[in-house]
Amino acid sequence: MQQMKYFKEPKIIKIESPEMPNGDLCLIREFFDLSQSDDFFKTLLALAQWRQDASKRGRKVMQLPRLTLWYGNSGKNYSYSGIRMKPLPWNAPLLTIKQGVD
Repeated sequence: MQQMKYFKEPKIIKIESPEMPNGDLCLIREFFDLSQSDDFFKTLLALAQWRQDASKRGRKVMQLPRLTLWYGNSGKNYSYSGIRMKPLPWNAPLLTIKQGVD
């Protein structure tokens, strides 16, 4: 007798890339169902604390043409092009996603 399956088994695809010689990428389709994904998207879009940074070139200060945000663990700062970003604390939806991935 074969047991019935009540849940979809996620599809796992492992991709190795020459651009990532010391790592690999794992894609898990349908990690969250469509309804959960839509809810996360709407909530995160509403909660996102975007910022627009500026870059100094000589005497001229220019607004960068993109918005950025950085969420993460305390003390996990990130910098690029002389711009230092301190992480915002995880909000509830991001923490739920993070815990699912971890």
